[in-house]
Amino acid sequence: MKLVLQDSVTLAGQLFFKGHAIFGICQLMNQRLLLNIKNIRLGTSIVPVDLTVYSLDGMEAIYAPEAVFRDAVSGGTDNALQNMQFLNIDQSIGLQAAGAGIKTAKNLFSKKVRTIKIKLEAGQPVLRRNNKSNQQNFS
Repeated sequence: MKLVLQDSVTLAGQLFFKGHAIFGICQLMNQRLLLNIKNIRLGTSIVPVDLTVYSLDGMEAIYAPEAVFRDAVSGGTDNALQNMQFLNIDQSIGLQAAGAGIKTAKNLFSKKVRTIKIKLEAGQPVLRRNNKSNQQNFS
């Protein structure tokens, strides 16, 4: 997720000016988007930081009530494999191995994939907490 600094700030001994873009890794939990920032690019350098994002309600993470979970199944392939008929004429080792392989393929194709969509307002103000600071201040 991309955040843009609204004020200049000094982190890890480096000055980051207002308007500088920083990026974080997101995780969705209980309709809140957890956002942690571990590195910030400054020119050709990477500055290690440890920041956590908070909403203006004082709680960790950004409130995301419209987070939508969707399960998508690879149904076409799964159905095709399940509808195939296999004759058990010969119970040789080769056929047993082939049957085991087909069963494994069916299980693989039937796994569900979870898609997450989150809608956030652009320009939404947030607070960031410097976890490496002794003061644990917010700004």
